[in-house]
Amino acid sequence: MNSNSGVPTLGVEFLGAVPVRVPELDEQVRICSILDSLEIRIQEDQRSLLKQKLQKTGLMQDLLTGKVRVTELLKDLEEVSP
Repeated sequence: MNSNSGVPTLGVEFLGAVPVRVPELDEQVRICSILDSLEIRIQEDQRSLLKQKLQKTGLMQDLLTGKVRVTELLKDLEEVSP
C-alpha cells in the first residue's frame, strides 16, 4: 500500500508512467478565452442578481412600512386583468 494515496499500486512511479494528452497551444488559448468570457458573464450575472435582490428588499420595505399603498397596486392590477 502506498502511504501517499492510500490506494495500493497508485504511487508516483505508476502514475508517472501514465501518458497524459495535452491540447495544442492554440487550442489551449481558445479554451482560456472561452473560460475568461464565461467568467466575465458569471460576474455580470452575479452583479445583476445582487442589484435585483437589493431592489426587491427596498420595494418590500416600502410595502411593509406603508410608503407604497398595496390597494393602489391592486387597483392597477384589476384594470389590466380582463
